[in-house]
Amino acid sequence: MRRVKSVESGFSIRKALPDNPNGGRRWVGQLMLEIVLVAIGERLLNPFLDLIGSVVTQQIPTQSTILFGIAGLVAIVGSTILGVLLLQRLYKWVKAANRAMQETRVSMPELQKTEVTHPVSPRYVESGTPIIPRDVEPTILTSILFAGIEFYPSRKELQARVLLEDLIDSAHSSVDLLGFTLESWSVGVRDTIRKSLKDGKHFRFIILSPAFKAMKEADDLNQRINLQGRISESLRMLQTIKSELPDVEKGRLDIRTHDLLPIHSIVVIDAESERGVIYVEYYLYGADSRSWVTLSVSKKEQSALFDRYWQSYKYVWDRSKTFP
Repeated sequence: MRRVKSVESGFSIRKALPDNPNGGRRWVGQLMLEIVLVAIGERLLNPFLDLIGSVVTQQIPTQSTILFGIAGLVAIVGSTILGVLLLQRLYKWVKAANRAMQETRVSMPELQKTEVTHPVSPRYVESGTPIIPRDVEPTILTSILFAGIEFYPSRKELQARVLLEDLIDSAHSSVDLLGFTLESWSVGVRDTIRKSLKDGKHFRFIILSPAFKAMKEADDLNQRINLQGRISESLRMLQTIKSELPDVEKGRLDIRTHDLLPIHSIVVIDAESERGVIYVEYYLYGADSRSWVTLSVSKKEQSALFDRYWQSYKYVWDRSKTFP
């Protein structure tokens, strides 16, 4: 009786390998599975074929042949099913391991090619992208560095995203301010301040004293002329607003001056509330004041950092003097 030959399926490993390396591995795995299954079939099927050949040549009795045949079929079916199940499980395990390796693999050249894809006003930027490009004007209006912390590259970006009128309207109870002149508040949004005072909101202004001993250095830091005159004008405007208020509302507007070394400007919205937000502008030597950077910190998401900046504000408040 002719035996079943080993795998002669008419295709080669080269044909089973497509250009895709992942596809190649899959085809190799399937090919190996076919080879093993055929080998198992050959080992189990050849004795059974020998048995049939013996019957045909009448070398063994027919009754014994039937019993041997049934036993052989049971053995073939059982062994084949068990082998297939084991091989299928092995194949799935290898496939899962290969997929896990592909998911965890990181291509460094691809990371280096990452670019900002938001041309107008992205809310987020990809890791490794400069916040302020070296060779062009900043195009990022704001970037969330961590949960509850936002970065503004300059006053231009801050003013584009945060309108002072909207900032005042967002406050439920209080607005606290610290800065060189705060003239954008005392002059730019004085009508909004008047309305908010009538609505019951409280405002506290801390401005650099016109008699600050290092006024020349402060002038140099701001890169603007007549800082002292601008401070005096801002104080005058605030005092005018307060003088026009009814007596019941005057206590809602505090105006103070300080003579400490200026290191930052601060605006705090609802400092005592869980929804408080603080904006901190850092002064930079050798840079125009319009290019100074600002961080905003949410009290709800970054309470510890919020408190540090809030303590700095209160430090200046405790050492300031009521104006006039």
